Amino acid sequence: SVPVTTGENIVEIDRDRVRMLYAQCPDKDCMRQGFISRPGQMIVCLPNRMVIKIQSDKSTKEVVDEVTF
Repeated sequence: SVPVTTGENIVEIDRDRVRMLYAQCPDKDCMRQGFISRPGQMIVCLPNRMVIKIQSDKSTKEVVDEVTF
């Protein structure tokens, strides 16, 4: 659970992928994006000013090194 401007968002991290499981925002676009797993992919919740971005220093396309909030 991550505190945000409207309450909290819930992020699910599942081995080598991540998604917005629940968001307290009116449109829920961030939840509809589903799982992301490759470096450079992002999930953005604009109403709550929250960004999840996968970053990697490795060239392997399926490795998730870091999730930033």
